[in-house]
Amino acid sequence: MLRSFERDVPKAAAHLQRPEAKMHAAVAYATAFPAEIEDALADAPDPYGRSCARRPARSR
Repeated sequence: MLRSFERDVPKAAAHLQRPEAKMHAAVAYATAFPAEIEDALADAPDPYGRSCARRPARSR
């Protein structure tokens, strides 16, 4: 989500109607655990039915 807002936390928070502090916490988590985030994104279905595989999921 944040990527679509060009990493603009206030805009993403406003769009999601969430506190900026929660968005900053999510960014910190994603920075600390990038492989986990990429795996989750690779496994997640696209809400619009498009293929959204960014890269193959890493073996666990």
